Amino acid sequence: MLGRLLSLSVFLGFQSFSSLSSASKLGAVCFAPLSKPEAIEGLNFTERLPIASVSKLLTSHWIIKAKGLDYRFRTLVHVVKVEADQYDLHFQGSRDPYFGAEKFHYLISELNKKGISKIRNMTFDENFKFFWFSDDPEVNKSIAVGFYINSEPSADIVLKQLRAYGRLTQGYDETLAKARKLNLTMQENPTFTVDRIEFLKSSEFVMAPKGMTFSVASRNSADYLKEMNRNSNNHAANQIFEHLGSAQAYKKFIQENLKMSSKDISMLNGSGDRVDTPEGPKYNEATCEATLRIIMDLHMDLIERKSSLAKVATIVGTNSGSATQLYNNDLTRDSVVAKTGTVNPSVTLGGMASTQKGFIFFMFIVEPQGNFSEARRVIKKHLLELITKNGGAKPINGQSYSFFTADTESFSETKIKEILK
Repeated sequence: MLGRLLSLSVFLGFQSFSSLSSASKLGAVCFAPLSKPEAIEGLNFTERLPIASVSKLLTSHWIIKAKGLDYRFRTLVHVVKVEADQYDLHFQGSRDPYFGAEKFHYLISELNKKGISKIRNMTFDENFKFFWFSDDPEVNKSIAVGFYINSEPSADIVLKQLRAYGRLTQGYDETLAKARKLNLTMQENPTFTVDRIEFLKSSEFVMAPKGMTFSVASRNSADYLKEMNRNSNNHAANQIFEHLGSAQAYKKFIQENLKMSSKDISMLNGSGDRVDTPEGPKYNEATCEATLRIIMDLHMDLIERKSSLAKVATIVGTNSGSATQLYNNDLTRDSVVAKTGTVNPSVTLGGMASTQKGFIFFMFIVEPQGNFSEARRVIKKHLLELITKNGGAKPINGQSYSFFTADTESFSETKIKEILK
């Protein structure tokens, strides 16, 4: 162990780990070069600690391993004509992480193109997790903070969301303007009226023999993971985690893929935010080593798919979001790909730095003691030392991007035999 401490001290340029620990209040830190990923070294890197929103990189790792980069959440919209110009409509959900106002506006436009604008009864099942502000990073957090349970948003919450905005075309002009910038064609002045909105369990839904079914798909997984990690969208991360099977399924997945157990990692949700349980508030926890191994495995899996970590996480300086806002400077700009995290017991940062000596993966867990700004200064100080001691930064190629919750492949009519596959 002493050899590990000394070698890392030389690697990072630290004088000693005793001064590092007391001065920086680091709960844990670990590093490894891409050229030798098994050579993980650091401080307290086998102690399980809260990892906050770096959890979202672990959620990203899970869905990419399980589903790939092109996976799409598909919400089925069953429509049946009940009168000359009136229809009943039912949503068969899939926990699409970005089914909110913007996606609903897109759907209204597509239904209008089919001549569908007057709805008598609109129903939805327990997997339709509609949240009006699902693509708004400032508002969506309220759905997960403090009272998160795995079923959220509940059917009651979804019903209140659907009913609260009266005309579901509210804010349509803003969505239309955004779609135009991305060359996505939408109707100019849609109409959409709904007489009645109710929850209907999936077990109680009966397919009408002469009905139509449309598929409304999300963007591919690479796009929604990039957006989720860029603005740390709790709602999206939690829906992805639940869609894949929740905590027990994750335990099985991580055991089978990386031979990790509960002593290495405990994931309760996809976002890393607080979960209130009968035993009290709990957070996702992992050892620094386990978190780093998963981030490295994510990157290497993406490389095999002719991509990289930059495809699904924030490039500091290039992409807007929390990592750029908190850690952008002359040395990190365009050379660090990372995910931030902040909860009461931990401030975290995980990702990779592009240096003159190659890619270096890192994970910081800092105990903020009520001072988040100071905790981030601690991380920034040691991140800059890491880059400097490895010859300085080496900018990576990356592009800015704009996110819209649908694309030209999102809407299609679906045959019954395709639904039953």
